[in-house]
Amino acid sequence: MEKKSRARIPCRAGALLLCVCLAAPTGRASAGTLRILPVRIEVAQDKRFCALTIANDDARPTTIQIRGFAWRRDTAGNDLLDPAEGPSLNPSIVAIPAGETRLIRCSLPGPPGATEQSWRLIVDELPDANPLPG
Repeated sequence: MEKKSRARIPCRAGALLLCVCLAAPTGRASAGTLRILPVRIEVAQDKRFCALTIANDDARPTTIQIRGFAWRRDTAGNDLLDPAEGPSLNPSIVAIPAGETRLIRCSLPGPPGATEQSWRLIVDELPDANPLPG
């Protein structure tokens, strides 16, 4: 049996691959401390919905934007992200007060099928409208 690295093992049919990337604003700004659970979501073949929780562990409130993409790799191993085929997210932009959590719901595109599909969610921390002085 061929041994494959965990990163290359395909998910089961209908699985949702969740990869979260945090982007901090540029310039003089401080990034918040976010916690996202679960990091990887596997959805049963006959299901079309999922959810994740995002917690703000920082002392300041933060606003985030979540974007969904269909995900695949080309023959060279490069990631290809397609926003037109990605999951719908509710809410897609959310303010999270300090020390609180928010539930994000995902609706997967299209009817359930027998083929494997993978998606990525990207979480961006939006710039603070009231940056720290100095």
